[in-house]
Amino acid sequence: MRVQDLQHNELLELDPEGGMIRFAGQRALLIDAVAMGLLRQYLVNNFGINAARTVLTQFGFAHGWRMAKAMRKEFQWTNDDEWRQAGPYLYSL
Repeated sequence: MRVQDLQHNELLELDPEGGMIRFAGQRALLIDAVAMGLLRQYLVNNFGINAARTVLTQFGFAHGWRMAKAMRKEFQWTNDDEWRQAGPYLYSL
């Protein structure tokens, strides 16, 4: 597979009967952007900017790590460079 062949409609699976959302074969959550902003604000207000940054950075790292593993597992890549380029490409979809 080549990174240009990735299509969001093929990566995203919605199961309205079971209420399940999957992205690249992994269970996913749909989270409101405002709610995420409020979480960030809460973390800053209650724990400070450094603690909030640490928690959100670790969350972002874990999210990226899991997505990379899912993309490696779900698709047969032409080469490792294609797999590595898939991460940034996904966010542009």
